[in-house]
Amino acid sequence: MEFYKFKGKTTQEPNKTSMLPHRKKRIIQIIVISVLLIALIVVAIIYAQNETFRKWMDVNIFRKEITNEDIPVIKIDSENNPYIYAYDNYIVTLQKNELKGYNQYGRQEFALDISVSRPIFDSQNRFLAVAEYYGKRIYLISGKETIWEKEVEGEISRVNVNKNGYVSIAITQTINKTVIITYSPEGKELFSTYLATTHGVDMEISEDNKYLAIAEINSSGTLIQSSIKIIGIEEVQGNADNAIVYAYSADSDELITSIKYQNKDTLLCMYDTGIIKISGNKCENYREFQDDTLFADVNLEGNIVEVTKKSTGLFSAQGEVKIINTDTQTETVYMVENIPNSLKTYGDVIAINIGTEVHFIHTNGWLIKKYNSSQEIRDIVLSKNIAGIIYKDRIEIVNL
Repeated sequence: MEFYKFKGKTTQEPNKTSMLPHRKKRIIQIIVISVLLIALIVVAIIYAQNETFRKWMDVNIFRKEITNEDIPVIKIDSENNPYIYAYDNYIVTLQKNELKGYNQYGRQEFALDISVSRPIFDSQNRFLAVAEYYGKRIYLISGKETIWEKEVEGEISRVNVNKNGYVSIAITQTINKTVIITYSPEGKELFSTYLATTHGVDMEISEDNKYLAIAEINSSGTLIQSSIKIIGIEEVQGNADNAIVYAYSADSDELITSIKYQNKDTLLCMYDTGIIKISGNKCENYREFQDDTLFADVNLEGNIVEVTKKSTGLFSAQGEVKIINTDTQTETVYMVENIPNSLKTYGDVIAINIGTEVHFIHTNGWLIKKYNSSQEIRDIVLSKNIAGIIYKDRIEIVNL
């Protein structure tokens, strides 16, 4: 064995042979990790592009298919028929002037006094607006607390809240067909809009709080006339005469059903014949419905959805769920084996009710959860994080 002298000290030469097994082990580890990463990338690509493989993975690996035996339940009094809604992380029931909120495990987290017997709801983000349908009271709730409440003159027919807590309500009066009142998140009345000859069927406040869009119907003539009016919120508070920043009138054979701001200044307007898109001062025909269209909805984040009936044989058909990105125009298709009974949407979640099962899908076309039931589903309430499957005597909770 050789020794070397270095600065007065004697040191032993490293044993190169003893380092070889360690190096081999490192190389093997790198190879194994690389193979696993490549395998994961390949599986991810196949999962994204192959629908059959994706469905198999969803059921057998990710366990996205659930039954009513696997989930929490909220018992309800079927004789008094409570009103049920979903917002934020809660399922809420309204009965005997008490609003109860339940979490994802079915446990009650709060109760609020709400003097409303026949409610209409709207929600965005953490905000929930509750009003008495053709009554006088309106409430804004955030999380577990009531932020403000009002009593108005006239009868409330519709309510809308945006993600920042701005609220608008439509009131039916004798002098004017409809009055639209807009409130700040603190409950301050900002302005009123009077519709003397039309009925307001929907309202929508933009995400940046700058615009109020109103969908109107004039039924005084022989044909129904639908129109859209966009009001600048800052402008109307300064000079009401110059507040209308855009107006659009549809053909007399088109009936408007709903409107939705999908970003700061892009408004989607859904009619019984199709969808138009208003961006700034430009209006374009966005999508035309066909005879096989069953349902459609614009109340999504950056997307619209259309459900059509697709024939698969002489006496058989499937449901085809088309999800269209409103910016890129790209279309994603999700197929269901039977014809859907109903459609619900919220945020980036779409719920397809097929009688005894519900498909919860993301706007990217991928399955979030598939719920199977042993009996016919009565209704569904939906938010971005939670869904309630409603039966006569219970609500079954699906976490999304």
